[in-house]
Amino acid sequence: MSEPSNIDDVYEIRPYRSGDEIRINQQFNKIFGLDRGIEEWNWKFQLPHPSRILIACDHSHNVITHYAVLIDKFHYKGIVVNAGHSVDTYSVRQEGAVQMRIFEKVVGQFFKRYGHPEHVSLMYGFPGVRILKLGMMKLDYGVPLPVRYWERITNGELPRVQLRENYTLSLNKIDHLWKRSKLRYPISVIRDGHWVFKRYLSRPHHSYKFLRTKSWGRYSCLAVYTVEEDSIALVDLIWDGKNLGDLKLIQNLLILVAQTKGFSKIYMWLSGDEKAEVEFRKLGWLCKPEPNNLHLVVRSFDDRIDRETLLNGFYLTKGCTDII
Repeated sequence: MSEPSNIDDVYEIRPYRSGDEIRINQQFNKIFGLDRGIEEWNWKFQLPHPSRILIACDHSHNVITHYAVLIDKFHYKGIVVNAGHSVDTYSVRQEGAVQMRIFEKVVGQFFKRYGHPEHVSLMYGFPGVRILKLGMMKLDYGVPLPVRYWERITNGELPRVQLRENYTLSLNKIDHLWKRSKLRYPISVIRDGHWVFKRYLSRPHHSYKFLRTKSWGRYSCLAVYTVEEDSIALVDLIWDGKNLGDLKLIQNLLILVAQTKGFSKIYMWLSGDEKAEVEFRKLGWLCKPEPNNLHLVVRSFDDRIDRETLLNGFYLTKGCTDII
């Protein structure tokens, strides 16, 4: 019997439909060895978290390839656009799918369907090695930028600071902090109160913790962190840039958390804020290769947005990703 010559004879490529999430999530868990529940999937992809999803299914309705982006408002040099963060990408390595280049075709159709300002003006992601190579060869990913990874070893320090946690965050004060900070982050996801709620506070069973500094009753810096197995991860940082002491205080509070857990390391991703990078380096942070060799890739679908400018000016923290 001859092999099917037309991809449509074997696979259906189409947008997400209600009910697909069960098979999408089951395949995701199988491929990545996880046990993510459907509640977590709903939080990530359903309203008020707009997303775009394209899948390829075989005739038994098995999800073979999945390509999705989460949509956020993005600030690019004074204009606000839709940015898509590519997440949960997978393609089953089964006979036929590889030969027909099903992943490449799904992504190509995704770009054709959604790659314009009405849907997404730009896309970014942090693909693994295999997909990164394919993207550079076939999908116009361009030259990737290594993630700037920063690490601080605590060396047994016991800073003279008092840690206060579990206070109620004011989304209104976060809005005002972002208004004062956004000119420092001309190429950035809009980190206002809505985004902080959507990204962190609304996540089911989240383990995010928050630190903030104040000036005259207003937030001057907001930090998000998590406690990992052997280290503290500084996930996100919004800083108005007025007082360098804010960064030292946030660092010392994180060191105190690490010491109470018996850890010696705190780390973060940070680029696109030269003033903060200079100060953290003075405070003893070292910029090292990212442990998982992750790179940032970007694509622009909007004539107003230059890819190289976007790539090199992106205010990037680990909070821009879905991996923490």
